[in-house]
Amino acid sequence: MDKKNLVCDFISEFNAEEFVWRYYTNTFQEGWAMPDFHNHRAVELIHVLEGHGFMKFKSDVEKITKNNCLLIMPASEHQFYVENNESCTLINIHFIIEGTPLEKLNIGDSSSILPDVTVPNDEYLKFSNSTKLGEIMKKIVDELDNKNQDYKLYLSLCFSELFIELSRICTNLFQICPPASETLLNEVVDYIDMNLAEDISPSTIADALHFNSSYLMHTFKETMKMPVMEYVRLKRIEKSKRILVDTNYNITQVAHKVGIANSQHFSTLFKKYTFMSPKEYRKISLIRNNTNTNIYK
Repeated sequence: MDKKNLVCDFISEFNAEEFVWRYYTNTFQEGWAMPDFHNHRAVELIHVLEGHGFMKFKSDVEKITKNNCLLIMPASEHQFYVENNESCTLINIHFIIEGTPLEKLNIGDSSSILPDVTVPNDEYLKFSNSTKLGEIMKKIVDELDNKNQDYKLYLSLCFSELFIELSRICTNLFQICPPASETLLNEVVDYIDMNLAEDISPSTIADALHFNSSYLMHTFKETMKMPVMEYVRLKRIEKSKRILVDTNYNITQVAHKVGIANSQHFSTLFKKYTFMSPKEYRKISLIRNNTNTNIYK
């Protein structure tokens, strides 16, 4: 079904009460946090008006600032929180795809958000500059609040405009982007290797290399056969092994050298990948190399 027929069907069948599951404009104060991860069958669209916050997913954490937008797929586990020194004002709209013409889009199911537009991340998409999306969302929330004359018709038109704008953005992000080259992947790997002691996420890598984080996650996993953060963890453990054998740093210092702030978390992660604690690995390696282990106790 082409976009024109899809939009026409959507407008003719639109029912605001059934389509819009939840909506609000709200300011989350400093230090506010959801108590735990949650998910729902609705598509969730968030646009930040002021300040910044963080959306935590099972695979990543995204910082969202003014004019950023997140499109969260159905059933994605997520948790929103705000830092202690910053509030965050945002618009949030949840809408239900099931039972509407948009169900043909298979959002969150077959990785297609709009006709002929592939979405590489099955949890969410982030749009860095979503001013126009924000303007459309403001109109939708205002109309839902005030219910002016013919508001249902107006809402159906606003949502149609929203979907067309999303289609344009996604097309620009994913259809016209060339396949990830060997050079690009080398740049990602080099960045990780040089910044293991720093805070690394798909977002920080993408920002440093001027690349889209969702596209980066997809292409890295397709080529390397593992998520980018799994690769980061493996490289951190690999580097920590060398530090344990070549230096007399204590475990906390070793953890900091590979970008892990919590030594207990480092030890847990190290044991997960090596089946022994950092101290056990150091002792066994030094004995194997005929090195005096007393200096490392």
